[in-house]
Amino acid sequence: MTITVHLFGHYSDVFGGEPVELQLPPGATVRDVAVQLAKRDSRLASITEHCRFALDEEYTTLDAVVTDGSVIAALPPMSGG
Repeated sequence: MTITVHLFGHYSDVFGGEPVELQLPPGATVRDVAVQLAKRDSRLASITEHCRFALDEEYTTLDAVVTDGSVIAALPPMSGG
């Protein structure tokens, strides 16, 4: 199945600000998505420790199951004024 990942904050620079498409087996979880991202670029090795994730525009846990066509957002902590 194919899913799309949008990275935000400084993580968006890792892939040039573009969404990332991943191929995953059925039953894959958001944690599996994070593992695949870390395999593509070691700068994302600790992404599960620093980001919240949304699955199809709803905050979710790492154990949530993704489906074909799912959209994942990796949202790092933000600060600002």
